[in-house]
Amino acid sequence: MSESPTSWAIEKEARPVSEIKDHQIVTPPFIEKGAIAFTDSTVVSLKTLDPSAEIMYVLDDSTWQNYTKPITIHNAGDLTVIAKKGNEKSPAVTTQFFKYDKDLKITLNHSYANEYSAGGNDALINGMQGTKDFRSGAWQGTQDQDLDALIDLGKSRTLNEVRVNFLKDQRSWIFWPKTVTFEYLDENKKVMDQFVKSLPDTGKEEVAAIHSVTSIPKNKRVRYVRMKATTYGKLPDWHLGYPFDGTAWIFVDEITIN
Repeated sequence: MSESPTSWAIEKEARPVSEIKDHQIVTPPFIEKGAIAFTDSTVVSLKTLDPSAEIMYVLDDSTWQNYTKPITIHNAGDLTVIAKKGNEKSPAVTTQFFKYDKDLKITLNHSYANEYSAGGNDALINGMQGTKDFRSGAWQGTQDQDLDALIDLGKSRTLNEVRVNFLKDQRSWIFWPKTVTFEYLDENKKVMDQFVKSLPDTGKEEVAAIHSVTSIPKNKRVRYVRMKATTYGKLPDWHLGYPFDGTAWIFVDEITIN
């Protein structure tokens, strides 16, 4: 160090730069448009941050193709994409697509939080399964309400099994409901059969877990399925939210009908 100025970096070409020349970084493509869950088909548009990069894709186990126009996907499966520039290529990114029964219609007799909508009313029948992370975007969150969802199968069908998933993460005020009820209705919305299940206590464990409730209808020909769940309500006295009159959330995902 010196108190006298130097001529270091006065000239532009002598100034230090932060630049990668030998090993260029190529970022993966991303989905610009297109639905992940669909009933008939979805049209997917891909894009890269670098317009000069080449995009390649593969559907399931087929062969790699150059991306030149939007891709129409008709069936559930995986779309894997990469970007290439010269001899360098990006990491591969895979997105799972879901196809669900277009004849299913769901009516929610409760409301969900906008920030935990999971994409809207069809989130509970679109085939997308939530993970143990409540922020994954697949869980539908409701607070201070019981759940009441009615599914119209479109016509009377033979059912073998009905299943619904719930998440717990008490650190985030997410508790399993107290009870879950399935009602099976005929064409006139008359209840033919009912299944009621009490869920385990959420407990103090600071872990996230998924609990599935499965019902096997006694009457195999069913037109409507109603799923109801009773909220835990006010948080227990051991919970950090108890002094603030906190109430539990219900996070539900995917009513699967087989």
